[in-house]
Amino acid sequence: MDRMIPLPVGSPAPDFVLIEPTGRRALMSEMMGWKGILLVFYPSDWGLVCHWQMVALRDMQSDLEEAGYTLMGVSFNDLVSHGLWAERLKLRFPLMSDRDLAVTKAYGVYDDNEESYNKGRPLRGLFMVSREMIITWSWVTENLWIEPDYDGLLRIARESSEPGPG
Repeated sequence: MDRMIPLPVGSPAPDFVLIEPTGRRALMSEMMGWKGILLVFYPSDWGLVCHWQMVALRDMQSDLEEAGYTLMGVSFNDLVSHGLWAERLKLRFPLMSDRDLAVTKAYGVYDDNEESYNKGRPLRGLFMVSREMIITWSWVTENLWIEPDYDGLLRIARESSEPGPG
């Protein structure tokens, strides 16, 4: 069987509707910041490295928003888990429930490795999606213990070529 491959930079980004823990249905394309969205796939609520990742993103959320990006987390966990975890971590960005993993698979970040502890869940991955729904940057890892370079991510967000409002 061929392994799943993450969508490359320059690809059209699949739009999707998922449900936030508040019960609100959200269409990704309607949640854009003035540059776009930083879509954050992660294996699971309550995981150790997922905890570190979400806290790091929470702590840099204002800087990412200032750079023009809205954050959105995606995993297979249910709405109750998302709500409790977001409250515990004091997250101010939505965690979307992808129970059937359709969005995870559409972005090519479904872990289909038969030997992986994470099999059947999202890989850890980030996608910058422009307002035009094009993937402008991505980072994906199969190693559950690896986190992205947060300083590099913020630099890329700030250096994006799209002009700001005004």
